[in-house]
Amino acid sequence: MARRYQKMQAMLPEIKQMLEEGKSQREVAEILGLEGDRPVHALLKRLKGNRQYTPEELDRYFSTVIRPVLAEPEKTGGEATAHQQNCQ
Repeated sequence: MARRYQKMQAMLPEIKQMLEEGKSQREVAEILGLEGDRPVHALLKRLKGNRQYTPEELDRYFSTVIRPVLAEPEKTGGEATAHQQNCQ
């Protein structure tokens, strides 16, 4: 029977310790008796998605990803592409 997410979260310190000791995710799942398709991977992926970012991390993301996209000039529909010009 599959374990619920809340029960898996309670095991998180033990899981992290085993991973730091060098055990693979598969070995951790076997030791703890977890079933399913890659349960440790799924837990870690879910926790990563729930991560709270610091203001510094958000500023870094904004300055490297968002700001360059906003700075790009907008493409207007009036300009013909090279392909369109060759087809005429």
